This record gives sequence, C-alpha cells and structure tokens, in this order.
Amino acid sequence: MPEKLMRCVEELKAQLRKDHPKWDAEKIEQVAYATCVKSTGQHPSDEESNVAIEVDCHKLAGDDSSNYAIPRLKALPYKSSSGPNKACVRNALARLNQVKGATSEEKARAKRVLQRAARSLGMDVGESVEPKKLAWTSNINVFESLDTAINSVINRKGVKVAYGLEEAKLEIQKESLHEGIDQIQPSDKHFYVVGDAIHATTTANLHTYLAEELEVATETLTGKPVMVDHSKESADNVGKVLVATWESREGIDSAITYIARIRKSHPVAEAIEVGDIDTVSIGATADFIECSVCGGDMLQCPHHLGKTYELENGERIVAAAIGRGLKFRELSITPFPADARASAYATNSSLYAAVETLVESSDNKYELQKAGATKKMSEDNIGELALAQQLEAMQAQLEQLQQEKESALDRVKTFQEEKKTSLVERVFEMEVAANIKESKDEVVRKTELKNMSVEHLQAMADTLKNVISTMEKMTPKSKAIVTEPVEEVKKAKPDPLVYKTSEVKAALREVMGMRTSPYAQKTVRRWALDGSNPMYREYKRIVSGNSAKLRGGNE
Repeated sequence: MPEKLMRCVEELKAQLRKDHPKWDAEKIEQVAYATCVKSTGQHPSDEESNVAIEVDCHKLAGDDSSNYAIPRLKALPYKSSSGPNKACVRNALARLNQVKGATSEEKARAKRVLQRAARSLGMDVGESVEPKKLAWTSNINVFESLDTAINSVINRKGVKVAYGLEEAKLEIQKESLHEGIDQIQPSDKHFYVVGDAIHATTTANLHTYLAEELEVATETLTGKPVMVDHSKESADNVGKVLVATWESREGIDSAITYIARIRKSHPVAEAIEVGDIDTVSIGATADFIECSVCGGDMLQCPHHLGKTYELENGERIVAAAIGRGLKFRELSITPFPADARASAYATNSSLYAAVETLVESSDNKYELQKAGATKKMSEDNIGELALAQQLEAMQAQLEQLQQEKESALDRVKTFQEEKKTSLVERVFEMEVAANIKESKDEVVRKTELKNMSVEHLQAMADTLKNVISTMEKMTPKSKAIVTEPVEEVKKAKPDPLVYKTSEVKAALREVMGMRTSPYAQKTVRRWALDGSNPMYREYKRIVSGNSAKLRGGNE
C-alpha cells in the first residue's frame, strides 16, 4: 500500500474511533480506507500487496482481540498487520463454506467483505453483486448497479425526469456512510416506504403550497422523523425520512417525493406494510402566512379563511393561507391527510427496490402519448375539485342568507321607527285634547316624546285615553252645577261625584308628571280614599302601573 495512502488511513481511523466510539473495527476500516482512496486517488498495487507477510494470517483465527478478522467469523482472517493480503483473502474465500455455526446471512455478509477486499487487491472474483443489491467499492461508488437499473426503467417508461434520482442517490450515499452499508440492505428490523409527501396545491384545510416554496423547503424534510398523526411523543416515532427530492411536473402534480425507513417493531408498522394506511401528511412551520386575496398578513388582514371574495376584475376567489419560508418538522403517517394524494407505498425489499418503486410510480401520474407526456387526472383530484365547487356554492348560499337577514333587520327597524312616530303623534294630540299640554313649543314637546321608549309612550297613550273618556262623562254635570247661584253652591253640601274642570285638569297634570298644585294634591287624595268615586278605579290602575310620580304625590 502506498505510504501516503496508508498514513491517511491510519490518521482517519484514529479520528473515527474518537468521533464514533460505537463503531466496530470493520466499519472504521471500511470508511477510512474508502474515504482515503477517494481523497488521495491512490490504490494499492499488486507488487505492494505481495510483500512478505510478517504475521501469519492463520494465527489470527481464534484471537478475539484482533481487528483483522471478519466479525462473528474469526476463522476467516483476511488481513495482515499492513492490511488485506491476497494469500489471506484467497484462503478465507476457499474456507467460507466450511465454517460451522454461522448463519447464511452471516456467510453472505462475509462473502461481500472478502470480495470487496479481493477487488481492492486487483483479484478477479467474478460476479460480486447479487441482482438488485447495492455494491460497495473502494471509491465509494455504491450506485453503479443502481444506475444501470434506474436508467433501464427510465428508458422503458419514457420518463425524462425521474423524481430527482441524482439528488436521491447522493443523500442515500451519505446515509450509507453514516450508518453503514448494512443499514441500507434488506433487514428484518425495518422496511422502506416511498411516495409523495405534499403536492403544489391547496389542501382541504385551505392551506396553499406553492411550487417555488416547496422546492426551496424540500431539503428540510430529509432526515426528519416519521411520526403517527403529528404526535409529539417519542413513542410515536415510527421511522425516518432518508431522502426528499423535488419533482417538477405539470400543474398541481408537482410534488415533494421521499423515501423513508419504517421500524417493523412499531405497532403501526404492520398497517403501513400491508397498505391499510397508505397516506401521509407533512408538519411544517412558515415564516409568513400570506392571504391569497390581498397578499397581506393572514393573521391581521380583514379577510376570513374559506370565505369567497370578489376582486376588482370581477373574479371570485376563496381566501386561503399561503405559506412562505416553509420548514418541515416531520412527516406523519395518517389515514386522514389534508392532501388526499399524499401517498406512502411500502416495499419489503432493499433500498434499491424502494428507489425503483418510486421511479415506476410515475406510471400512475402520466399517460405517454406520441406528442409527449400528458397529465392524467386521478379520481382523487376530480373529487377534490368537486369538493371545491361544492364549497364555493355553499359560500354563495351563505352570503345570500346573510343578505336576507340584513334586509329583514332593516325592515324591523323601519317598522319600529314608524310605530314610535305614530305613538308620538297620538300622545301629543291626546295631550292637546285633554288640555293638559304644558306651555312648550310643539317641536320641543315632540322631541321629548321621541326620546321616550315605545313602551312608555304606549302606557301614556292608554292613560290619556281613559282620562279623556272620564272627562267626557263628567262634563254635563259640571255645567249644571256651574249655572247655579254661587251662594247656593256654598251652602250646599259638596257632592263627591262632582268636580270642577280646573280640579280635573290639575289632577291630570299630577298624573301625567307635570307641575304639581294644591288642587291636584287635594283631588288625587279624594280619588284614592273614596271608593265610590268614579276616578278611584282609574287611580288604582295608574298606581298598579308603577307610576312613581303619582305615588310620590300621595305619600
């Protein structure tokens, strides 16, 4: 091995041991060796690999403290103190199938490690990668076989842009470096889901996601947790988003696509794996919520979410919230997403198959024709449009009902005003007829009456009506008494049923809350104490109507 490459490997291994104390020796060796090969551009030559081995590789077979043997297969050492050696690798490959007590999975893993070491030494080991499995080589190009399969799918399906695969491969490559090659191979601990996280559209809760905002925010979804129903509890963390990419399509079909890893041990994993739950919803924050009607702050503008407004050009638009400066917090598995077309398709194989499934799912979104690809509207999309039309019709009906309500309130108000005006005129005329109107101008008196409530005016009208009726009955007797000589009247015993007109007027002024007078007080007392008096009943009626003025005059 070249001295520069060896020094780079040793230094990087020491650094990795400090930064990642939980990594095993094999993983540190792989990452350090592959990284240095890429950074230095140097590879071990056959001549350097054939240098005499100072330590016999077979002596390391049973040494548990050795870093040179394959984990769990200590009987297959393939390195000397200076690194992989052709003799040791060739011997380990020959004895691979003779190892006892190792499972088929462990043997397959050992075979991949030995083949990788053989290729680094320039040895020809034939086909080293099983179909549809990711390869690991010394220059970290783990996607050679993946590229071939993806390109064949793209050419076969006629799709020019397949879900941002170049970006996806780079992100998955980072994932493999951080978590190890085995983490992206088939496992009994997890499986993968692929699909569309969110589309450039307006969701059922009237949140509008613009294509330009989603494209910028795509990178913030990578690495975020996969939760259940937007829960914030750690127990509801079901997995992780490995990669998120922006796929620009036609119209509202543009979307953020993703690949996520799901833990099989989680209670909801089975429902996802069998397809009982196949939809997702995003959780995000926004720097600014824009109103779709005025473009201002949705939290401060006068427009209400979901209400229809008419613009200056005559266009009718439903007020929606547009998120600006989006940042994703999580991706949730939920059976009730706001974006009905946000999907999650489970794959029970490797990450390779997950990426291929994501590519092939383009068939569900396009129909390829001779003139080019044309968009195929899904049934969910048609249903969403129908729902929007129904919502708009309901908004129009609500506006019509509100207009009818306002019109009815106006009519009620007009009727009450007309009734009050009529009562004012009626009370004023009755005061004039009873000759009890104070010496005030007509306009001033009517203004005072208008300031009273309708109930008060009605009570005054009823009282005046009864008083005028009583006065009309008493007027003939009063005239007969007045024509008699004054001397005889003075000598005669006063009749309690006969009153002077001046006394009646004075009493009415007292009743109506006007100026008091000795005549009024005297007459009212006679009314109140004499049960045979014809005005006794009227007095009782006024008092029972809570006339404070009258009660005050009697006390």
